[in-house]
Amino acid sequence: MSSYHFLKKSFLKMILHCYKYPHLQVIGILVGSINGEVHIIEDVFPVTHGSFLLPSFELSLMMIEEHCKDRNLEILGCYCANELITQTKLNTVTKLIGNKINDNCNNDCIMLLNNTLITCEDALHSVDIYEQIKDNNNNNNKNNNKNNQIEWTEIDAELTFEDTIKEELKERVDNQEFLNLVDFDNHFDNPFDNNWLNLFLN
Repeated sequence: MSSYHFLKKSFLKMILHCYKYPHLQVIGILVGSINGEVHIIEDVFPVTHGSFLLPSFELSLMMIEEHCKDRNLEILGCYCANELITQTKLNTVTKLIGNKINDNCNNDCIMLLNNTLITCEDALHSVDIYEQIKDNNNNNNKNNNKNNQIEWTEIDAELTFEDTIKEELKERVDNQEFLNLVDFDNHFDNPFDNNWLNLFLN
């Protein structure tokens, strides 16, 4: 069974991205390392809020890949929170992003955040994890599907967190630090003032 472990700053960035844009779909990239069956999410990079533009996403992905090269990190997947609170499954855009990441990086995780649980009290339980369905030969269904489409399925993965995440999330939300969070949409609007690394959360 796959296992995922969040370092503090990675989980904070992901949830604060949702807090900043509660009325819009948000999407970001998960990066880290793999130790056996454990995927360690060492950082995340918020990418977009609202409308999804493929050219901007591809440029964001290239910049993240370059950033990871010098730090022995790899792209592990993406996260998404849907626009509507009633949307509890992966949408077409999120699947497209997951497919794109798999094509570039050969990693196949999508973390879908349950909007009803994105609170300081319940955020640790807000993550649903999707992976590609594998056949008995450990090939993904992209090779077998008539439409050459990858199938995604929700899995029962173990999810663990670095200590004190819940307490620090509450403190940062109370201080409205989510207003300072920068995604690539913000960065492309004003590259000089909006640092997509979000160093204040490191």
